Amino acid sequence: MQWKDAAQNWPEITPHIVSRWPALEESEVRAIDGDQERFLNYLAAAKNNDEVAAQMELADWLMTTDAMDAVKADNAQVPPLAKAS
Repeated sequence: MQWKDAAQNWPEITPHIVSRWPALEESEVRAIDGDQERFLNYLAAAKNNDEVAAQMELADWLMTTDAMDAVKADNAQVPPLAKAS
């Protein structure tokens, strides 16, 4: 998954982010609203790491099947648009 996919599905992906990084506060993650720079700064600060370490963790997570499956599962629950009459 790419960051733009996470950002576009931020409300759906937020619980998965908090599950992956329990030290993060869900309300703070929600407030970040898909802003990658803000997220990296928050992740680095929460883990007492530098931004490069946070970038590496984020890249690893984005490549996991769990992250991609979370977005796919959430999108599958959205009902199709009704056909116009």
